[in-house]
Formats: sequence, structure tokens, C-alpha cells
Amino acid sequence: MLARFTVFDVQSDTYEGKKGSVNQTVYTLQDASEGAKLKQYVEFPQADDAPKMKIGEVIDVEITEIPMIFSGRPRIRGKVRQHRAPVK
Repeated sequence: MLARFTVFDVQSDTYEGKKGSVNQTVYTLQDASEGAKLKQYVEFPQADDAPKMKIGEVIDVEITEIPMIFSGRPRIRGKVRQHRAPVK
């Protein structure tokens, strides 16, 4: 599924993994699609090969998974297909 989002916030997420402490960048995204939009924000953890993004950038994400999490915002997984400069 391909969806368009605007980067709303950038934060750091740290947790203990099997191989020690893991520090990951997590983007909070707002739906920027045409027509009906998602009401809530979603989180998108940055993959190692993904480009760095800034607040206000519009990105197209190919969503491959929306895993069930216990609380908070829905977290999506996928690949950034295209990103554009921040809207002013």
C-alpha cells in the first residue's frame, strides 16, 4: 500500500535488545493523502538505509506491515519511496 505523509515530529527511541541497548529514530507522520484522511498520527521507525527526513517534508511510504502494539500510536513498517522538501 502506498501512502503520502507529512513528517510531524522526529524523536529518539531507546530500548534494550538482545545485543544490548538500541537507539532508533522514530518519525511521527500525519496523513497527507487526497480525500479522506487518517485522524490519528502514525509512527515510522527509520531503517538503516532510509534517508534522514526533516519536519515538514512530504514522503511517500510503501507500507508493508502495521504490527499490533500494546499502546500509543500505530507504528507502520515499510520503505520510503520518495520525499520532498518541507512545505513552507
